[in-house]
Amino acid sequence: MIRSLASVVDLNTRDLENYEYARVLQRTETFFWRFCNDYLELVKGRRYGEQTPEGAASANAALVAMVSVLLRLFAPYLSFVTDEVWSWWHADSIHRAPWPTARELLALVADNSEPTQTLERAGYQFATEVLFESAQAALGSQAALKVPITKVTVTAHDTSIGLMPIVEADLRAGCACRPSRARSAIRSRLWWPVTKARRRHKL
Repeated sequence: MIRSLASVVDLNTRDLENYEYARVLQRTETFFWRFCNDYLELVKGRRYGEQTPEGAASANAALVAMVSVLLRLFAPYLSFVTDEVWSWWHADSIHRAPWPTARELLALVADNSEPTQTLERAGYQFATEVLFESAQAALGSQAALKVPITKVTVTAHDTSIGLMPIVEADLRAGCACRPSRARSAIRSRLWWPVTKARRRHKL
């Protein structure tokens, strides 16, 4: 997600120099909703310390950096709101802050090699798909929001299931999946059409 935001910063900087203001706002809004709908849901458990102290510190650093950049990207369009939020942890106005750069974001990434980028991109994509389908299944059940999801079965190709060790802990938090003996507990089964052998994985 940090790399994606770094790309947004580069594209927005170029487009602002070419007076493409509407395109910049549209791109920033698109990223912002993905950030809220997907990334925050996946990272919240790690941020609250449900995994390791190191994981919580890493998640916190990433969130602070991304919120800082997003506020500065929105500042030309939402001047008063962004300045108010910025003041919660900065003394000066956001309109005196430097324009964000991709470099400040990529400095947070320990390994920026192509294989790592490919693996993390695939893992994030897979996790967001599982998160979306799980939410849809929960909504379709018409159960109360407080009812826990006690079982999520993911059926997908071996390549996707192989990503589970990377994303499972975040998925458990994002899906609010936890053991329960409640009779009304939701049972979700997620299916992806594939052309080769499939495997199942239970959260």
